[in-house]
Amino acid sequence: MAQVNESVEINAALPQVWQALLDFERYPDWNPFIIQMNGRAEVGATLEEWVLISKEKRVRFKTKILALEPAKQLVWRGIYGAGWLLNGVHQFILEPLSNGSDGQNRQRTRLTQKETFSGLLLPLMNMEQSRQGYRAMNEALKQWVETTCASTLP
Repeated sequence: MAQVNESVEINAALPQVWQALLDFERYPDWNPFIIQMNGRAEVGATLEEWVLISKEKRVRFKTKILALEPAKQLVWRGIYGAGWLLNGVHQFILEPLSNGSDGQNRQRTRLTQKETFSGLLLPLMNMEQSRQGYRAMNEALKQWVETTCASTLP
């Protein structure tokens, strides 16, 4: 088993971040890592996920939502080929953060992505590439929510 863990602080209220994270149809508009996601955000749903591994390589995963706690966490299991070849349990965890120390009344959210990988192909997997992908996704979501969504979400 191997794990990737990346976090980012977003200058937006938790409901805004949650809504953007679950809006799978908009992923192509902002997400440089999971470039397409088809399906509904509900426990037990099967999703089709396209991940951009490199400039030349996209990989398709079947994903099943294992847990969905509104404004707290989304958990899915992604499978590449047969589950024993490569699979990962991916968690998105959202936490509200206290207002800034400068006295301004602003809401912030910490988003953490964790994924635990296992399977026969794990030794061939480039964990640093996955880490960079999650980092890029976190930063893109931060920018998307802070700029595009901030004025349109509650």
